[in-house]
Amino acid sequence: MNVLVVEPNESYRRLLVTLLGISGQSTVEAGTAAEAAERIASGKIDMVVTEWKLPDEGGLSVVQLVSQLRADGRKISGIVLTESAGREEVLAAVQAGADGFLLKRSLDPSRWAAAFAGSACRRREKGMGRPAVRSAQAAAPPPGHEEKPEARGPATGHAVNNGAASLRELRPVVTRSAILERIREISEVKAMSPTVTQITRLTANPATSLDAIAKVIARDQSVALKVLRLANSTLFERGDPVTSVRDAVLRIGTKNIRDLVLNLELIDSFSGVMISNRFNFMHFWEHSIACGLLAAEIGRLTGELDPDRAFTLGLLHDLGRMVLAEHFAPEYAHVLEVAERLDLPLELVEARLLLLNHADIMDRLLLMWSFPKDLVVPLASHHLSASNLREHAKKQLAESAILALSNRLAHAAMIGSSGNDTLYPTEALAQLLNLRGEDLQGALERAEKETDDVKFSLLMVGHSQPWTPVRERHRGRLITPINPLFASLRPGVDAVGVALDRLRDANAAPNVSVVHLASPAESVPAASRLRELEEAAGGARLPLLVISPTGELALPGEIARDRQSVGLPLPVTFAQLLRTLNRLCAAEEGAAGAQKEAA
Repeated sequence: MNVLVVEPNESYRRLLVTLLGISGQSTVEAGTAAEAAERIASGKIDMVVTEWKLPDEGGLSVVQLVSQLRADGRKISGIVLTESAGREEVLAAVQAGADGFLLKRSLDPSRWAAAFAGSACRRREKGMGRPAVRSAQAAAPPPGHEEKPEARGPATGHAVNNGAASLRELRPVVTRSAILERIREISEVKAMSPTVTQITRLTANPATSLDAIAKVIARDQSVALKVLRLANSTLFERGDPVTSVRDAVLRIGTKNIRDLVLNLELIDSFSGVMISNRFNFMHFWEHSIACGLLAAEIGRLTGELDPDRAFTLGLLHDLGRMVLAEHFAPEYAHVLEVAERLDLPLELVEARLLLLNHADIMDRLLLMWSFPKDLVVPLASHHLSASNLREHAKKQLAESAILALSNRLAHAAMIGSSGNDTLYPTEALAQLLNLRGEDLQGALERAEKETDDVKFSLLMVGHSQPWTPVRERHRGRLITPINPLFASLRPGVDAVGVALDRLRDANAAPNVSVVHLASPAESVPAASRLRELEEAAGGARLPLLVISPTGELALPGEIARDRQSVGLPLPVTFAQLLRTLNRLCAAEEGAAGAQKEAA
């Protein structure tokens, strides 16, 4: 097998070549992305070992190039060379099509040989398509199916999951050409109505009068009624209620009326979709509206995004899921079932089974419908981490970060559901936007209060609430009320704390401790904080849940000793989080019962 080693540092590159020689591989070297492209173009390369963050010198990165060659039928493997196999890097590499990881610090030829052999064998057995990741050393898995923890006492250990391995085994259910063709057909079938088309044309001309725009809206009774109701909602409420379309347009503003009418059009175009209990129309739009209101609040706090534009971004951010549910119904029902069964974030399963996730699909559709690009970029980037946003959304970093943070907070607060009930980290995004904890908590509280009013204005439903709130649904899955003690170094901007606050029953006695560690360096100070909380609560040593990027970080031995303890990775699905809390609380109740009997 011919292996191309791409490494800027010549000394380290020579060391890699030597180790690969020991493993029995023939090697070719490259120091830059451009050199790598030349070597790959020769057609003699079977595998590429490359830096994950290798600079892209104006063209495709090496990983992207390998993925593109695979799509064209070229049988070539790709292994990412990295300093650390953090969870985000693993997931990004899975989506990019990497076959595995090699840790730079793991200079063991036997491990390297096993990684190469496993990757090559798997590619021969499975053929082409999205490859599986095989790590030369235990790489951090994404959250997935929970198994029994390792034997360290009752309910103690890591919530091990096979979701990562199962994700890697998934194969597409459609071809890329088929899904792109169907997206093109959707763009034609879902063409904008004459009212929207005319408003779009009028608002593109700065000389168009407010009266001309109001006249077009007034001709469409459905649009006119919704514009009036939204103008009188808490989103735009300023003084006395408005009763005419002209006054509604004046209040909303001619600059924002186009985005608003486009929002209404898209909601009407993709309405009433439901696939069993996994995708609920009302929950979907409730989540989208909450995300929009949060984005508007954060836009005001930071001064980085017009609140009306922020609301539009939040409202539309998950619309690709509605497209999938309506126009790819059988395939998407399967995607939803697999994501639920494997306890995986939905966007990962989408990308694996459909080759595009919902954000990718909406990116293409909105551009086909001539939406402004400054609106499309944040929408296409809303699942990226802070570090990835800095790389892929440089020109609209603040707007994209606001939308990404709002989406994660709406999930954490359990306001509606996009079909993806998953808890994601928020601290890095809050730090990127220089947000303080008290500001973010206030924004979330205001957005929660406003969501009901705005969702009824947009959805045109009665003022009673005809569906069970997602938060109550999750709380109903707890076997006993929980009152967690939560230790975090950034509690005000931590989504884990947001979720626990909404699951909490303040009338219950503290019955579980939860610690969120973003890195190993936080272990000691977080342990100190937990000790303070438990002493203030009477000194009880409660069952312990430690949430960390890999699910494998732990607190120092003294505070973790002699108590039930489980680790979970982040992101984590609410289903897995609730199961774990149930297990810990059940173990605590059992221990308390045994103590009473002994007494």
